[in-house]
Parts: sequence; C-alpha cells; structure tokens
Amino acid sequence: MNRRANRHPTRTASLWVVLASIGVATGVGACSTQDGNPGPGDGVVIAGTSHVIWKSAGGGYGVQVPAGAACHFEATYDLDMHAGSLSWSLCKVTGNDFSDPSAYSTFAGSRTLSAEERAQATAAATAVKVSNANSCGADLDSRSLEVEGTSGAIVYGDDFYACQHLFQQYVFSSQLQSLRNALDGMAHSP
Repeated sequence: MNRRANRHPTRTASLWVVLASIGVATGVGACSTQDGNPGPGDGVVIAGTSHVIWKSAGGGYGVQVPAGAACHFEATYDLDMHAGSLSWSLCKVTGNDFSDPSAYSTFAGSRTLSAEERAQATAAATAVKVSNANSCGADLDSRSLEVEGTSGAIVYGDDFYACQHLFQQYVFSSQLQSLRNALDGMAHSP
C-alpha cells in the first residue's frame, strides 16, 4: 500500500469528471498529441491557459473529522495566469483539537502575486506533466487539477489513484504536490 505522510484527509471523497478538451493561454509552450490535448509526458499548461486550479476534496487516511464539522480538509487554489493573482479556499482547524467540530472552518482569500511569486507559481504549474501511470494508492486525499483556457477546460486526476479510471487523463502526483506547496506558501491565513 502506498502511504503518504503529513496528510489531513478524512474520508474517501468523489473525484471530479473531465469537463472538456483543453486549449489553453500564457505563451508557455508544451508538446501535445495530434488532437491538441496534452499526452503522456506533456505539460498541462499550454498556449491559451488562463487558470490553473488545484483542488482537494479531502479523503484518504488521517484525522477523523467529527460530525457537524463545517469542512473536511477541502482546499482550492486558483492561479490566474493572466492577472498574476491567486485565490484560495481552505479548510482549517483552529488550535489542535481535531475532535471539536466548531474548530473547523473554511477561509478564503485572494491577492496579486509579486513578480517573483508569479514566476515561482508559473514554474510550478508548467512543471506538471501528464502521466500514464496506473497507480492504485489508498491513503491520499482526493486531488485534481483543472486547467482552463480559451477552448474550454480539462480536469486531470492525481495519478496516485489512476487505477480507479475516474479521469480521462492524470498528472504526476509528486508534481501536483509541488504545485500545492508553492501555492500554499503564497496563500495567507486570516
């Protein structure tokens, strides 16, 4: 069984379905398959990318969230590639009492990134590549990456759960985590 350390997920959550084909915008180039969609080894951020949205629906092994909690460790980071801004919505626990349902709350925010942060976030997003792995993990939170552009959007699954075949395409789990680490460092708590 694959185990990941330092996770705060609680229960298995459903994954999102693939929305549409991609055709995306920043001038960041990448190879792609003949149909225009990135294939295994290709970057998911291609010409036309406007938003890169990292999501966790919670799930996996970890802290048992008590009944009545307002959230279950969900997280969303929306990187606006054109505006150079980041918005987020995160489930946080006040203090260390994970058994208290009132300690759970969602906070949201947004801000314009500095030039250095924008470069770091863009580099982390463009480093995410399509995977053809067929991993079958059991303990990680349920993650996805939505890439929006001028021709629509596509949602990629985390290849940690690729054997479940819930997405048409997957991205490398380690690269997805690196993107989250970069964006999380730019999100500010209230």
